[in-house]
Formats: sequence, C-alpha cells, structure tokens
Amino acid sequence: MDTFAPPQIPKESGPKVKISPLTLVIILLIFLLGGGGSWAYILKINKTHQQAPSRVQEISIAHIRKIEGTVFISYKGESYREAKEGDAVFSKTRLKTLPGARAIILFDTGDILRIDGDSEIEISEVTSSVTVIENYGGQIYIRMAKDSQRQFKINSRESSALTLGKSTFDIYYHKDAALVDYYVFEGRLTLNDGQEVSAGNKANVDLTKGVNATISPFSPEDLNDFINWNLGLDQSLGFSFNFTTIPPAPSPSPSSSQEGESQTGSTQAENSLPPTPPSSEPTTGAISQINLSGYALPGGRVYLSWTANGIAAKGFKVVWSKNPGPTYPTRRGDSDEDYSGLEPGVAYYFRVCEYLGPDRCGVYSNEIAITAQ
Repeated sequence: MDTFAPPQIPKESGPKVKISPLTLVIILLIFLLGGGGSWAYILKINKTHQQAPSRVQEISIAHIRKIEGTVFISYKGESYREAKEGDAVFSKTRLKTLPGARAIILFDTGDILRIDGDSEIEISEVTSSVTVIENYGGQIYIRMAKDSQRQFKINSRESSALTLGKSTFDIYYHKDAALVDYYVFEGRLTLNDGQEVSAGNKANVDLTKGVNATISPFSPEDLNDFINWNLGLDQSLGFSFNFTTIPPAPSPSPSSSQEGESQTGSTQAENSLPPTPPSSEPTTGAISQINLSGYALPGGRVYLSWTANGIAAKGFKVVWSKNPGPTYPTRRGDSDEDYSGLEPGVAYYFRVCEYLGPDRCGVYSNEIAITAQ
C-alpha cells in the first residue's frame, strides 16, 4: 500500500553574517560602560538619600509651648524661619527671640525653659543624662521638673554652669559687656571655676577677666522684669521656693524680739499669733506693683500672666468674678479657686494680689476683663 509523505519544505537561508572577535569586544565594552554608568548613578542617588537629614525619623525632645512676639527657629544649621506654637524641638535646634518677645519651651521630661526677648540659644546636645544649651546672648530661665532625669549644662561663652539636683535658675549673658549673671532660686549650680551657687544667691562673671565668679546673696532690687515674671508665673502654678530675700519687718521696739526669726522664712512668733480681724492686719507686703494681662482659650479656659516688682514670700492670689472689682477675702459672686470651665460668651473680671496669709492680700494688680470662649 502506498503511503503519503508530506512534502519537505526547504528552509530559507539568508546570507551568513560573520562577527569578528574585535566586534564582539566592542559591543561588550559598550554594554558594560553604559550599564556600569547607570548602576553607579543609582548607587549615588541611594547614598544621597541615606545621607540626607530627616527630622521625621528623629524624636523630638521638646516643643514650643507658648510664644509672645516674634521668635525664630532653625534646625541643624538651616536658615531661620518664624517659629509657631507647637513646633517640635530637636537636638541642634536654635531659637532666637526679637526684642520684646518671649518663648516657653516644654521638654519631654517636664522641664521648662523660658527665653526672654533679644536672646539666642542652641540646644546643642541631649542625652539620657544631660541637656546642653549654648547661650549666645540674652536671658533664660529654667525650672526643672521634680523627677527630671537630666541635668542641664549651660555654656555662655567661656563660662558654664551644671545643675546639681532639681534646680530653678536664671542666666543672663550680657553679650556686649561680656558679663554673665547667675541667679539660683532652688537647688544648686556648679560653675566651671569650681564654685557652687545655692538658692538665694547670685554669681557674677566678668569674662574679660576670666571665669572666676563673685557670689553673694541677691535682693529683690537685683531681679529684673523677666525674673519677676517667671517667679510670679511659677508661684501661680503652685511652685514655691524655699527661700526669701525679703528682710523681716522692723520691730516696733527693741524688746519685741528677733527670737525665733529666720532670715529665710517667717518668724515663729508670727506663726503663733492668734488671728485678728483683717482690718487690723497690715495690708502691705514686699510687692508695690503687679501688672496683669491675659486672654481667653478654647474650652472655657483663660491664660493669665503677670509681673511684679519683687518676690512674694507667700505667693499670689488670683481672684475673679462676673462682677468688677473681685477681692480677697471674696465677696458673694467672687472666687479664688480654679478658673477653668467658664461659661462661653460671658465676661469675667480678674485681678491678682500678693498673698499675705489667710484672708489677707497686699497690693492688687490692674483689673482685666476676659470673655470666655
């Protein structure tokens, strides 16, 4: 039987191309050079991205809690920009205040840094044990939190101070005059000349003569507006300092005795006296002027700030009412208690007085009216 076999289709054949070894070498070189260059460029981009600083990956150590006036901020050598409340603060952050401005910085440890106008600082280093601040000129006030785990070290040109335990203090670097003033209200500072400054004392350093400090007790007259503002603010927040530089009131006669009287507190005799009607009590203390300011905050809260021309040994008392002229002791409708939760749209009147003891106030501040939000 015949079988069918499909026809064989001849394969097309074109001209054979011969590639010389030299051509192969040239093609290989072109590929390697092009691909290698691209690969090097990719590596360069990746390296650049890895080296580029990123604050997103950093952990902030503080933030700006409050700004009055104009304040500028700079991160790690970048150009200054105007700061806003809530801005994060990192290591290598610089802050600069214009004259008349102030800034409050709250650290993650609860420590407070307040900066006066016409000042410039850098938070140059932060570790688990110390916060280092470079003071390039101006005035700062620091109140450490009760359980703060970090010390503070402040460098003002060649002069430096390190906190010993929980401390509250002020440093004023007069850049043009090359002078540094230290005031300690709580705790201690150790200076780099080896001396310690304890609460109730000041240290003055003339950098034109070296870093040796002259230490002495300070008086209320030594304290400027910025310090008084800070002390008043802290006392209004419930912080008290275990010293007073206010001398005891003069006795009516030599026989009325300094017995039991302490230069750093009230007399035992005063504490043991029976109460007398407020009208017969002295109504003047160490403060002769208090300037009060404030404004409304959301949620029925208000922000109050005041300055006084001295130290109130027993603090201050805030009184408020829906009626003008609140006093202490309070009248009907007045209050000296918490002033949060106020009724939105209602005007409230506020005054501050120097607290002299139960049912006793010294000089009053000006009165301000604030409409709650």
